Parts: sequence; C-alpha cells; structure tokens
Amino acid sequence: MTTAQGSGLSRRGLIAGAAMAGTALTALEQLGRSRASAEPDVPSADPINYADPPPQPAAVIGNTVPAFPGAEGAGKLTTGGRGGEVYEVTTLADSGEGSLREAVSGDNRIVVFRVGGTIELESGLDVSGSNLTIAGQTAPGDGISVINNEFEIKGDNIIIRYLRVRAGDTMGTPIDTFKGEGRRNLVIDHCSVSWGVDECFSLYGNYDVTVQYCLLAEGLTMSAHEKGRHGYGGLWGGQNVTYHHNLLIHQGGRNPRYSFVEDMKQLVDQRYNVIYNHGFTTAYGGEWAEGINMVGNYYKPGPATLAGVASKILSADRGGSWYVAENLVEGAEDVTADNELGIEFPPGGIDLRAEPVRFADSLPDRTAEEAYEEVLADVGCNIPRYDSVDARLLADVRNGTGRLINSQNEVGGFPVIDGGEPPVDSDHDGIPDDWETEHGLDPEDPDDAAELADDGSGYTNLEVYLNSLTSTGPSPSVSITSPEPHRVFTSTAERQQVTITAQAEGADGAAIESVEFFVNEELVGTATSAPFEFTWPAATDGTYYLVARARDSRGAKTDSTGTPIHVNQTSDLGAWTSTDIGDVAIPGSAFIDPVTNDVVLKGAGKIQGRTDAFQFLHQRLPAGENDVIELVARIDGIDRTYEGAYAGLMIRESLEPDSPYFTGGLSWVASGYKGIVSRISYSGDEASVGPYPWEDEELDVQAYWLRILKRGTEFECHLGTDSLQWTRIGYERIPMRSDRMYIGLAVDANKEANAIEHYTVGRFSALRLHG
Repeated sequence: MTTAQGSGLSRRGLIAGAAMAGTALTALEQLGRSRASAEPDVPSADPINYADPPPQPAAVIGNTVPAFPGAEGAGKLTTGGRGGEVYEVTTLADSGEGSLREAVSGDNRIVVFRVGGTIELESGLDVSGSNLTIAGQTAPGDGISVINNEFEIKGDNIIIRYLRVRAGDTMGTPIDTFKGEGRRNLVIDHCSVSWGVDECFSLYGNYDVTVQYCLLAEGLTMSAHEKGRHGYGGLWGGQNVTYHHNLLIHQGGRNPRYSFVEDMKQLVDQRYNVIYNHGFTTAYGGEWAEGINMVGNYYKPGPATLAGVASKILSADRGGSWYVAENLVEGAEDVTADNELGIEFPPGGIDLRAEPVRFADSLPDRTAEEAYEEVLADVGCNIPRYDSVDARLLADVRNGTGRLINSQNEVGGFPVIDGGEPPVDSDHDGIPDDWETEHGLDPEDPDDAAELADDGSGYTNLEVYLNSLTSTGPSPSVSITSPEPHRVFTSTAERQQVTITAQAEGADGAAIESVEFFVNEELVGTATSAPFEFTWPAATDGTYYLVARARDSRGAKTDSTGTPIHVNQTSDLGAWTSTDIGDVAIPGSAFIDPVTNDVVLKGAGKIQGRTDAFQFLHQRLPAGENDVIELVARIDGIDRTYEGAYAGLMIRESLEPDSPYFTGGLSWVASGYKGIVSRISYSGDEASVGPYPWEDEELDVQAYWLRILKRGTEFECHLGTDSLQWTRIGYERIPMRSDRMYIGLAVDANKEANAIEHYTVGRFSALRLHG
C-alpha cells in the first residue's frame, strides 16, 4: 500500500529560524540533525537509466558452493580466493614483503596469518586485489587487529572473515573505518569494526553482497569531524545486498543510513540485526529505493538513546519502497505489535509494501528474540577469541550499559592483542602439519591445499581447514565497583588520590590472573589478587575515564565499561558564590586562580527556561529601575565534550530554576562556536533563543569577549574579539520584579532526554563587574 503521512519539514531541510522559537540546544539539535541527514547525491530529472553492474567474476559464474558453511544472503556464492595462491602474512609492519598491505594488493589469493597482534596503518589500506579470501581466523594468539586508518575494498569477489578494524582518532582526520562502493560479490563475516570518525562501516552502492555477524561499534561522537557531532554507524545500500545478524552498538546516528546512488537499484534485505544504544537516529534515508526489507531486527534503547528515538524503527526519506515487519522494540510493545507505529513518514510519503522484496538467496525465518540471542552468542571477531573491547561491548548489551564516546581513549584505548605462536606448517600451504596428518594429507606437499576435499562438500582442503577453526572460549566479566560513575573529587590541593576497585570473575572455571587499571588510555596499575584495587596517587584537575581490564588463566581479556570521574581543584572565591541551579546530576565547581584571577567553571545540566539546571558563579547586586549593572569577561575556551556545551554570562532574578533570566555566551556547534542568547520572562514555558551568526556560518574557535548589561528593563549581550569593538548579539525587555539581581558566569552541558550526563568546562578571564 502507499502511505503519505508526515508533518513538518523534510529531513533535508534546514529548519531556519527554529532557534528563535525553541531553546538554544533544541535549535542546535535541529541544525545538527539536518546536517546528519543530508547527502550530496540527489536524483536527476532524467529518465532512470540504471548502470550495468561490474561483470560477474568468472569464478562466481556457475558456482553453487557457498563461500563457507553458514554464509547466507545475497553474497553467499562469492568464491573469494578459492583454489588460489596462499599468501602468508608474516609481519605486523604497515607495508613490505609479508605485510597485509602486500597480501591484499594481488589477485587470486587466500591470505593467512603467521603472526598475531596489531597492524598500525601509516596510510589507508586498499584491498585492491580481486578473488581474495582474508582468513583472519588463522592468526595466532588473540588474532589480528588493524588500526589507525581506513580499510577500503577496491576489488571484487572478496571474502573477509574474523578481522578487527579499529580506526580511532590518532590521525586527527574524519576517516571511515571500513568502506567500499561500486564492487561486486563480497562477503564480510564475523568482523569487528569500530571507532570511526565519520562512519564505522559504509559498504554501500555494491552488488551481490552479504554482511553478517559483524560487530559495528562506537563511532567517535565529538572527534575530528568538521561537522562536529558525528561518528555514525554507516551508509548501507546497494543492489542485491543482505545485512543480517550484525550488532550496531553505541552509534549516535546512521543505524544505518540508506544512501541513494543515482544509477543503481536499491534492493536490500536487512534482517535479524541487533541495534543497541542508538543515540539520536535509528535507520533513515532510502529515498527512491526500489525495495528495502527491514525484518526481525531487535531494537534495544540504551542510556544514550533519546526518548523521542527509543520507539522509532525508521525515519524514511520520500519516495522509497519499504517492507517493515516483525521488528521488536524493547519498551515499546505497541510498536512491536504494529511496526508502522515506529515509522516516521516524510512529507510526500513512501510506499509501504504488503509483501517483502524477494531475494534468490533468502534466510530461514526466525523471530527477533531468536535473532537477538544468535547475535550475542556469535557476533564479531571471536576466532581465535574476542579481544577485551568486544567482550566489553557484548557485556554492555546484556547489562544495558555504555555510552557514546568521543575517543577510544575513553574506554582504555587500543587494546593489546597478544601475538602467540603459529602452528608448524612445513609446506606453507596454509594448513598446519598436524591437521594435514590427521586428515590424510601430506605436510610436505603444498599442492594438496588447493585440491577438492574428499568429503564431497565442494570446498578445497584449505577451506575445510579454515572452516574448522573455533573459538578458544568465553571471556571473563569485570566491572568497576568504586568510584561510581561521575564521582566528583574536590580539593584545594593540586593533586588528589583516587582509589579504584574492581570486581572480576572468570568463565567456565578459569581463574582471574590480573586486573589492570587504566586512566583514559594509560595503564596506571595492576592487581593480581582479590580485592582488585589500585590507588592512583596523583590525579590532577580534569575529567577522566577509568577502565579495568581482567585477564583470566586462559588468556582471555575483558574491559569494564568506562567510568567517568571528575577531579576538581577549588579555591577561595572571594566575593563570588558558586551554585548549582536546579536538578543537576553532577555537582558543579568553580576555581579562581589567586594570581591571575582566571576562572575555571564546571557544570552539568541545561539552561532551558522553566526547569534550568546549570552551574552559576555569581554575585548579587542592586538592580532597581534606575540601576545599571554590567559584566565583561573573556571566554578563553570551552571543552569540546559534547555539541551544545555552553559557557556565558547571565543575569537572573533568583536562584530558583524557574526564575526569569537573560544570558548570552558561546556554544559548540560542528567545528566551531555559535553565539547564543537566551531569555525568559515570568509567564510561558519556553525560552526565546537566538543564535549568532544567524545562518550556517560558525565562529572560529578562539577567545572572545562578552559583555552583558541591564539598564532598567532592558538587557543586552555583546560579543567581540577584543574588549573595544562590540557586536550586539541579543536584546530583550524583561520587567523583573526584584530590585536585587544575580549576575555572573554560567556553564551547562546540553543535557538531553536520555540517561547520559556530560560535564562542561568553561575558562574565563579578565572579569570586570560594574554595578
């Protein structure tokens, strides 16, 4: 049936003027969401002329043997490097003989690993060869991990299994982690992909593809992207493509985004995936798609999921054709019973199909509940074993924990991947000697690896060996029991002691051999027996993330969920008073340098009208009808913890959260600042908010001067790059009823409608108060 519901503006439209009507951060959210949704590709007005797909690889034509047992969906008949040369990766170096980069540069290869550990990329890694199998399950020890840059598929007929790719923010550039476009016949299986600055996993615009049992995690939210809040799940789509049994976890947006490609059909089967702790969007896009199935997926809102998103399955762009059914949304029984209630329809509507798009290689039916358990039991790079990051992520899903992160350093940094010893392989055919002997092969004959196995499966002997490898076992459990999240340590001393206590337990009878303690990415201590405890002796002022890493007697490791704490140095405030206004989850703090009088102000919450919550450093002054009060200060910086973090100057009638006020300051948007002026009088629930500059333009990140004043009932805010030339960015008339008012510095952390708290640090200097 065709549905044409919808209200408001298109997701692509910039909501001009919204900031004047809503709160400051609602306006910023609207701006950010329009940017997050925008895509450069739009259809032309010409008739649709679909491009021919790349030629079917010769090895695939006529093939009836799946890529491996358990391969399903549109790419299942991909052959990869079947029967080709065996290339041994023997070094963790970025390039050169025996490197992964060299291995994937040629055609007709099965890539096996004689070394385990971490490959630190010095530039993006292009998989430029075709007819390739990358068998990550052959790496000894903990397996293989590829970090620091992009991993891009540029060949056809490729199978990639049991590989970790974790980009991270080391490069300081807006990179994807894993991507590929315009390719044919791909299977990506049991890979763990995380820490993208742009997107984590953007495999779209391809033909005949399966992505299955992949763990796609933790795009970096406020990192090096020029658009600010980013780090998304990925761009998906293509012609004859299946995404099944994957886990999207701790992704702010694009869970996924179905991206339009001008000259190809969008025919996609997305089913039996788990989406956990999606921040501010679930799936969206799919404009003019010929047919996308969303079936049997399991949506589990988490601490970072916005209340308005928790019950959403899809926010479709106009014109697409969709089949949405049998999806389960935890906490939204009505949506689970009727998936149409979880669809946000666009202006112009979509075609909501009565029957799914049919694919030649369909998956067996199962319920969303069954898919949830299947995913958590087997997703990600679990051969040879999970690393400590993946073990943490799976525990987060079970326990309902975790958050969106800005850097991998907030969760312990890149984990150590133990190398281990490879098995003896005398003929270097990819099959260990003992396995060859056990199965009647010759350990001295390299040619028998490419021969068809005598079991009638259609696989070569090497493939049978690769398909026989299994995980070494489950991971331990670990959690930090003290301090609790967002514990504030306050002292006038420059350094404080922080004692960290963890609880750890082995699985399947394994004993805990050690617990390592990390502050951000730095290892600060180790405990080898219970109680697992360490005292960090010299914590200086700042926000830190604590992680405990448990190692058991089998060598398996698990990280705890990152625990944020705040170390605040305080001082004598003189005539100023520090007050948390309203209901803030993290106590604020103020420090005035006794020599320079510079101010460091920290706080949580959100300034939003009738229910303000923020940190306020203030004095109370006479402010009658004929009094003029004025405060001038320089904002030297705002920590970039989250989009919308605010620091500014304020005048308010009282310290109650519903008091009339006038405030002006700076707020983080994208890669720069916006000037923000917000105000509310006695009646009405919503503050009036105005940004500066008014359009998309941003202010450079530098120090700015601010000036706020009250003259009778008139309030003004001025902004400048020095204290001599000012631009008025806000004005209001508020007939406040008190003849004494509070004036001072304010910070908030853009508290949103979820369970996550942020902490803003504003740095001020050169304060001048008149009144």
